[in-house]
Amino acid sequence: MTDAPSASGAYRKPEKVEAIIRAASRAVAKKGYAQVSLRDVAEGAGVPKSLLHYYFKDKNQLMEALLNFLNRKYIKIIDRVARLPLSTSEKLERGFEEFQKFTAREPKWMLMILDLLVQAVHRPESKKEAYSLYEEVSGIITRVLQKERDAKGTKGEVDEAVMSSLIVATMIGLGVLFILDKQATDFSLANAYFQRMLEEFIGLRRE
Repeated sequence: MTDAPSASGAYRKPEKVEAIIRAASRAVAKKGYAQVSLRDVAEGAGVPKSLLHYYFKDKNQLMEALLNFLNRKYIKIIDRVARLPLSTSEKLERGFEEFQKFTAREPKWMLMILDLLVQAVHRPESKKEAYSLYEEVSGIITRVLQKERDAKGTKGEVDEAVMSSLIVATMIGLGVLFILDKQATDFSLANAYFQRMLEEFIGLRRE
C-alpha cells in the first residue's frame, strides 16, 4: 500500500483524488457500502460523475482506494505505537486501545474490510487489498514480539508470526462486535484479559 490515495492516470491531481475518496467515505458512512453509487460520491465531492470514471474505472476500484486510504491511517497509528519507548506489554496494550478508538471513530473502516472479504470470494483481485492490511499490522506486531524475544534470549519458545495472527484476529473479532453492538463487550476488560493471556503465553511483563 502507498501513503497517498491513488487512481490510474490521476497522480497529476492528487488533491482531486483525495477529495473524491473523502466524499466516498462520507457516503459509505451515511448509506452503507452496498447502497452507495458513484452518483452519490460525485455529488458529495462536487464533481461530475464523468470525472469519477476518469480517476476510477468503477465503484469497486473507488472503494478499494477508500479502504487503502483508511488502512494507511490505521497503519500509521500502529507504527507510531510500536516506536514508542515503552515495554512490549505496554505497546500491545496501547495498540489495543488505539484500535478501539479508531474503530469507534471510523466504523465504516471495519464494515468495508468485511465487505471486501466477501467480495474477495468472487473477485480475487480484492483479496490482495484486504490481505495487505493484515500483513502490515501482523508484521509490525511480529517485529515487536521478536524484539522482546531477542532481549530475553528465549528463541524457539513462541512463534511470533502465529502469535501476531492471534492478536490481529482478536482485534478484528472485537471490532466486529463493536460494529454490531457498542455494548456487546467491555473493551477495557477485554484488554485486561488480553494482557493476561499474553503474559501466560509469551511471558510479557512490564519493565
